[in-house]
Amino acid sequence: MIRIITITLIVLLWLAPAQAREKMIFSTFSNPDTPNIVLARTVISEAYNRLGMDVEVKYLPGNRALKRANSGKVDGILFHVPNLHISFPNLIQIKAPVFHSQLVGFINNNKSIKIKGWDSLNPYRVGYVRGFLLAKERLMNAQTEPVDRAENMMMMLSRNRIDVAVDTHLTGLYTLKKLGLQEIKAESPALESFSSFHYLHKKHQSLTPQVEHVLAEMEKEGATQAIRNTILKDLHEGN
Repeated sequence: MIRIITITLIVLLWLAPAQAREKMIFSTFSNPDTPNIVLARTVISEAYNRLGMDVEVKYLPGNRALKRANSGKVDGILFHVPNLHISFPNLIQIKAPVFHSQLVGFINNNKSIKIKGWDSLNPYRVGYVRGFLLAKERLMNAQTEPVDRAENMMMMLSRNRIDVAVDTHLTGLYTLKKLGLQEIKAESPALESFSSFHYLHKKHQSLTPQVEHVLAEMEKEGATQAIRNTILKDLHEGN
């Protein structure tokens, strides 16, 4: 009898790891509560849940997040701008977008700065979050002040240490409300509209078609938009 119980326990212990859900670990920017990160985390978690996997997110300064993903120390990037794989060749862009965004310029109400396209920013001191490669690329001819966090950037703008802060519309508004900075506004029209994409390290190349299919299905059935609507509602109700 004891022998049977022992054999049964050994079999159960041997099977247990095979029954556990695989966990995927992704890096992203170090602002876990911003709307874009919440949106991406929710969408990507749901996508992998449909594939029978769990998701863990590591929040790091932008450049560190990219380097860690490219090195394979994590399984990929939660979300980022398109064509990231050009600079980080070990990352595979998932073709179905995670969400769509607008990049805008934020200024002090007491400044008479008119923003009409990227070139109009060239005479000014412009802040952006490190690791935001699209902003960095577009601001090549401006006097830039890269920072680690959106909160730092908006405080610099409030104190006139920079003239313009560039961020996504949602993240910028969230940060201003979080800090209570009513003297800063978003200029319109937007500087640029773009889509953000999920990236896998090349060691997971075989998983790419499955993730693309699930994200495309979520977009088609309205699940991604429903998540976005919920986050927007929570953002407005929180103010």
